[in-house]
Amino acid sequence: MDADLDTLATALYVTTDDLLKAHPEQVPWRPAVGIQPRVTDAEIITLAVMQALLSFTSEARFLRYANKHQRQMFPVLPGQSGYNKRLRKLAHTMAWLKIRDPAAADRWTWLIIACHARLCLARTLAGDLRRPRERPAPPGRLTPARARRGFRNIRAKAAQPAGAPKPGKPGPGRPPGSKNGRPAPRHDAGKTTTRELTLKDKRERAGSTASFSVASGHLAGVAG
Repeated sequence: MDADLDTLATALYVTTDDLLKAHPEQVPWRPAVGIQPRVTDAEIITLAVMQALLSFTSEARFLRYANKHQRQMFPVLPGQSGYNKRLRKLAHTMAWLKIRDPAAADRWTWLIIACHARLCLARTLAGDLRRPRERPAPPGRLTPARARRGFRNIRAKAAQPAGAPKPGKPGPGRPPGSKNGRPAPRHDAGKTTTRELTLKDKRERAGSTASFSVASGHLAGVAG
């Protein structure tokens, strides 16, 4: 039962992860710059499905169960509060993933079969991470459930042609001497006085102000 459930969870995770990467518009918005969550959206959805299959009504109890029995599949598990917040944010995504017609059910059936076949093809890449009660399996003859246990290591080392390469250095930027085609908007600060551009202009203005003050005082004395 555990092996069948683990295989189903792995197939569900692989299928969900591929669908979310193919349709990023169905994933909750997240800023490109900042700390990325350690648990992916596909893992949260897989945990939610496993919680429903195992008939856990309490999220805290299910997370304790997963921490004890499913640690090899989910090395990092969220807390109960974080798990609940992520589920609420993924409500639209999970509604989009629901099977709504027979054609969708047929599509999901073929997708799960394809995921099962992918695990069979990964037998030579996965190590035999067997449990104490299991017998050693010949090389290249691992069951899909055993290949699933090393799936995280396989996924980290395998190439991903669909992922765009990230540059290791910053770009060259705007060529020297070229004009900026998109200048930043400038806003008036609301000042009424202007500042002199040079020190000479400032001294001349200070001298004229002093002369005006002396002349005003002389005129006031004459009038008095």
